[in-house]
Amino acid sequence: MRNKEVDRVYVIDDTRYTVHVVFRRGRYLRLRLGKEPRTFRLGAPTLTSWRDIDTFVIRSIPKLLKATSKRKKEAYDGQYLYILGEKREVGELDRNAIKRLYKKECYDLIESRYRAFEKEMGVKPPYAFRFRDMKTRLGSNSKQTHTIAISYELLAYDLPVIDSVLYHELAHHFRFDHSPKFYKVLLKYCPDYEQCRKRILKHDYERKDRLES
Repeated sequence: MRNKEVDRVYVIDDTRYTVHVVFRRGRYLRLRLGKEPRTFRLGAPTLTSWRDIDTFVIRSIPKLLKATSKRKKEAYDGQYLYILGEKREVGELDRNAIKRLYKKECYDLIESRYRAFEKEMGVKPPYAFRFRDMKTRLGSNSKQTHTIAISYELLAYDLPVIDSVLYHELAHHFRFDHSPKFYKVLLKYCPDYEQCRKRILKHDYERKDRLES
């Protein structure tokens, strides 16, 4: 019988990477960065073959590393912090203090918008909602825990960009992939999604909405 958790080593471009494979219920392979350098964590459906796992990992590690290297930490420069698209002078803060400030300034507003979108899209039953640290993504939808989360990094952006990520994660309630059918649902509720996505790639934090939406 297959072990539920296995460490597997891969060599890509002469660099060794350790992947902690966790077999669990579900339909999709999901690769995440690990806590230590050159480590990853892979969630895999129970009956996935090692051949499919190896092919996925070898293809995905370079993409994930490239995405991580492109992510700039410009929302906070040691003195100023972007909060909902506004640059504010906050002084010297550590990571935990930044998270507390984001929760205080943003949580009630963002959750209220999230709940309104949830109702607009007819998503039932309601998901749990929270902020969390994410290394490579700005949002996530967990069917296992029925939880939608957004990254603290997203809270630097203005409301249209944040809304686009909320709609994106809610659209996964109907299609848990990125197929044309998924985007048909997403663009129905967020027609400006592509423009918002481009702003994320450019790290354009500046407020565009003037709190009118």
